[in-house]
Amino acid sequence: MKFSKVLFALGAMATLAMFPLSLTAQSSANGDIPVSASVQTVITATPIRGLVFGSVLPGLAKTVNHNDATTGTTNPGAIRFDGAGGAALNVTFSALTQLTAGAENLPFSYASQGGTNDVDDATTSVNFDPSAAGGLNTTLPASTNSLFIFLGGVVTPGATQATGSYTGIVTVTATYTGI
Repeated sequence: MKFSKVLFALGAMATLAMFPLSLTAQSSANGDIPVSASVQTVITATPIRGLVFGSVLPGLAKTVNHNDATTGTTNPGAIRFDGAGGAALNVTFSALTQLTAGAENLPFSYASQGGTNDVDDATTSVNFDPSAAGGLNTTLPASTNSLFIFLGGVVTPGATQATGSYTGIVTVTATYTGI
């Protein structure tokens, strides 16, 4: 009898091996989530004109305001940034403190002389301080996709300032910070 139970069990296992059982889930569902991104245009910089003080006399400070009209003898500096309209920007300025002519230095400061506009018109620009910590936080105008930055400043020659043609570079950097 014991042998017949073993034989029955072996027969049942052989039968199960020939017809494997399959397990199925009771219910499942899949769905797809679309993923997309719209990469906006890179920001570009186009210098328009340099900050020009013209003739300067020893011992007399000279100011060019950021909203002065361009005369050819004195000009506020200007640069245009183009990019994604409506994007938030941070604009920073290098810390220029001296113009140089060979080994000679001429003190320079921004003197709160900065302005922004959505068109190339310094006379109607909005004031800001280029030397402010953290730079200028602004938005690239959606109407034009362009931001114009105007820069003025002050040079302060000493009473015995050496004659010469003094120059320097202000690096203006605009960085996207959001949309």
